[in-house]
Amino acid sequence: MGRVQNPATYRFVLDSPAHFIGVSRLRRTTLRREDRADRDSTTTAMLGKLLLTTAVVLAAIHGSSAQVCSADIVLTLDESSSIPRTQFILARDFMLDFIECAAFQDKDIRIGVILYNCVPRTYFDLGKYTRNSSYMRGAIDYMMKEGGVTRTGVAIRYMRVTSKFRHEVPGAAVIFTDGQTSDDYAYEAGAARAAGVDLYAVGVGIPGLVDQAALETITDDSDRVFDTTQPCVVAQKVVDDLCGG
Repeated sequence: MGRVQNPATYRFVLDSPAHFIGVSRLRRTTLRREDRADRDSTTTAMLGKLLLTTAVVLAAIHGSSAQVCSADIVLTLDESSSIPRTQFILARDFMLDFIECAAFQDKDIRIGVILYNCVPRTYFDLGKYTRNSSYMRGAIDYMMKEGGVTRTGVAIRYMRVTSKFRHEVPGAAVIFTDGQTSDDYAYEAGAARAAGVDLYAVGVGIPGLVDQAALETITDDSDRVFDTTQPCVVAQKVVDDLCGG
């Protein structure tokens, strides 16, 4: 038969200080392990949330930057004597409609204006007014015609040299003229295009006397020559060309 232990011996062992110390240490060790496991689990969850939040923010930043097109556009208007006052007003109204076009919505578009006859002058710089603001509209609406000799080539050179185009942002100029000029506009137009300024032309002047061939020489592309009835067609063309639409 097996040997029967004395119950008193069990009670002694269970009641002994050594037994309680051992059990206490075991419990503390178990609790520490459980606490460490809980902390590790919490840290992992927090790290996962942080990584997810970072990814969402980066995606939003990338998405917003990818959607915004930036461009600088200089409207360059012939105010010489060959442009009748009625045609000057027509060009001015074209500009007012142009800056409102839907093609520019949600885009970073800056508009500047140059007026010219034999001597060009900056009417307002790129970035001076927010596009389609009441200030820009008021400035355009207040433009007055001076008259004088036409020098479109000088005006194009002036536009290229003095306009405050932003670096690494596409730039364009829309030339409003009848094509009747007394200087080498073809050379200056080529220099502007070579400098990275896309050129567009809008024919204004006495009907039947607008030199279409001269306008095509300025732009080097017949698809970039328009009349005064198409402000938003011009705006869409500029946006498509400059923003890759």
